[in-house]
Amino acid sequence: LVFGGMLTLVEIAVRAVTRHGAQGTTAYKLRDVVYFLLAAFIDAAVFLTSSAFAETMATERLPDLLSGVSVAMAPWPLALQVVMILFIWDVVAYGSHRLLHTPWLWPLHAVHHAPRQLCWLASTRSHPLNQFLVKLVQGVIAGSVGSLAGAAIAGGIARLYGHFIHLRVPISYGWLDYVIVSPFLHHWHHAVEPGAR
Repeated sequence: LVFGGMLTLVEIAVRAVTRHGAQGTTAYKLRDVVYFLLAAFIDAAVFLTSSAFAETMATERLPDLLSGVSVAMAPWPLALQVVMILFIWDVVAYGSHRLLHTPWLWPLHAVHHAPRQLCWLASTRSHPLNQFLVKLVQGVIAGSVGSLAGAAIAGGIARLYGHFIHLRVPISYGWLDYVIVSPFLHHWHHAVEPGAR
């Protein structure tokens, strides 16, 4: 809640300075709060359980299959594990997000694209099954290649960045938008034009 309040203040301040959307503040609806709380529960339950299970499987049950990755990263500094987990997630997320925009999975993902005005809180608006599948994959990857501490830190960073790119601020990274998603690019992705989706 404290972080949400800080993001809201940042969003209002940036919009006031840039006069971008100066008509008023973002309207937060009860539905978005419910999605936020549901996502927090799913994130904690599914992500932590699946990453702990994957770490156990990698070290005790399937050492021959996963030991090359998990054991190799075990002595790495925590910060390097976090960077590696985030990199692998990003590659997997790109592919899985493309799948979410196919006709078979769009009904699940359409819930996330439903808001016509984005704010940081919209980042957690997802169909529960969509959220479950994403966190399951993230947890298995994190638990397979890094420590639980690395998984928890990477999960926190990913969640904060997800909130950031949904802020209603005109921040672009220029040509880096093609490599790193910015709020500007992500808002275009949420636009109603067919080419944006």
